[in-house]
Amino acid sequence: MDVLMVSAEVAPLSKVGGLADVVGALPRALVAEGVRVSVMTPAYGQIDRSKLPEPPVKVFGTKIDLGPGGVHPVTVWRTRLPGADVPVLLVDNPHFFHRDGIYTDPATGEEYVDGAYRFIGFVRTCLEYLDQVRPDVDIIHCHDSHTATLPALLALREADADPLTSRRPGTLLTIHNIAYPGLYPTTVLPALGIPERMCVPYGPFEYYGQVNFLKIGIHFADLINTVSVRYAQEIQESSEYGGGLEGVLRQRAADVYGVLNGVDCDEWNPETDPLIPHRFSLDNLAGKRANKQALLEAYGFPTTDLDRPVIGMVGRLVDQKGLDLVMPLLDELAGMGLYLVILGTGLPRYHEQLLDAQRRHPGFLGVRIGFDNRLAHLIEAGSDLFLMPSRFEPCGLNQMYSLRYGTAPIVRATGGLAYTVTPFQPDTGRGTGFVFSAYSSQALLEQIDLATYLYPDRRIWTRLMRNGMRQDFSWQQSARRYVELYQKIMARREPRPASASSPAKPPSA
Repeated sequence: MDVLMVSAEVAPLSKVGGLADVVGALPRALVAEGVRVSVMTPAYGQIDRSKLPEPPVKVFGTKIDLGPGGVHPVTVWRTRLPGADVPVLLVDNPHFFHRDGIYTDPATGEEYVDGAYRFIGFVRTCLEYLDQVRPDVDIIHCHDSHTATLPALLALREADADPLTSRRPGTLLTIHNIAYPGLYPTTVLPALGIPERMCVPYGPFEYYGQVNFLKIGIHFADLINTVSVRYAQEIQESSEYGGGLEGVLRQRAADVYGVLNGVDCDEWNPETDPLIPHRFSLDNLAGKRANKQALLEAYGFPTTDLDRPVIGMVGRLVDQKGLDLVMPLLDELAGMGLYLVILGTGLPRYHEQLLDAQRRHPGFLGVRIGFDNRLAHLIEAGSDLFLMPSRFEPCGLNQMYSLRYGTAPIVRATGGLAYTVTPFQPDTGRGTGFVFSAYSSQALLEQIDLATYLYPDRRIWTRLMRNGMRQDFSWQQSARRYVELYQKIMARREPRPASASSPAKPPSA
């Protein structure tokens, strides 16, 4: 079985969020299951080619005509994923990808104005690669809205071909976060090669007068999956989670699956982690306290009172991650005898509010705006608690990293968080963290209160830490589930209807 993954991010070459971690780790797990895998991703300007494990070799060059988006020369280079025997195809379009940001302009904090054309060009280059270099690929695994139009281009081309002689790869679309669907004006359709006549109400290429890349992918992909079982259910149940695509998803309900993300156990392992100063294990927790001291030093806190609990938070500073719950609590938390350390970037208003709160409470709050992988590992290793009060969370990875490092998560029961963290029960000693349901600051505060109340009892707390460290969220099981989905797709291998001239009206969107 030959699989080509197509993604806007892949760690460690490029990273904005969890998408990069998944695409950086899943191919290695699939190779262990006997799957032949390669990854295609943009050649961003910030990728240091001198540090690639293999010097890039030119595969082919072409020009992509995007109509109103311009004509752009593109080169595809082949190298290898660091730390893995996985080929990486770098799509080098200097006009679109040699910029300071991956999705957003650092000067404005907004998506680049030509965002649609950037990834349409990427997808169309992938299509040419399949034609010219790899027509034998069995499965195209598309990730998120950036690549969601590829199944449509393949299916439409198949509809115009001779069914007796044509062959197209099967397609799987993984939705990592439906909150970023890729909404653009209909004027971008010509760049995709989609005729204007196909942009009709309720059709796959129309969404309330716009184009929705994820809607297109949901309509045309052979199968769709999300990154947890609960999230697959949530996004079909209501507009709160489905973002207006819940009706389209319900139409494809039989083809929608949930596959929990895994953890890269080589990168996130407290026994071997080269990014933390003190290694530790389930049987020897001494290094945990030493890392806590190093973490306090990194944030400029005194290290004379290591018995005060430390709460860590790493990630995007946006509403989705529950920042609107955390901000009203900062003054109250400052009086509870604990430390809160935060690392991340997001909305400018949260940057300003957090930095202002840090000035008001220098002995409680430490804030770093930006991303620092070494510091992210230290926060996981040195914190006692990890905060993830998300409004919604398709899967979440940090709560699983935290469990491996004996750091008890405080999470809201949504998406993958509800599946991976179980409420701790002091009377039985069962459970791995602290969980609340209502999306409110008060519900979050109650769990922080409970955690800080239990923290001084070292017997109870050590039991909680070890419960988490015993959890197995490795990629092996998830990779096998993906292989099952690939096999389902290959068993079908029948073109999906591509006509959108008179589509059936879906329940919504």
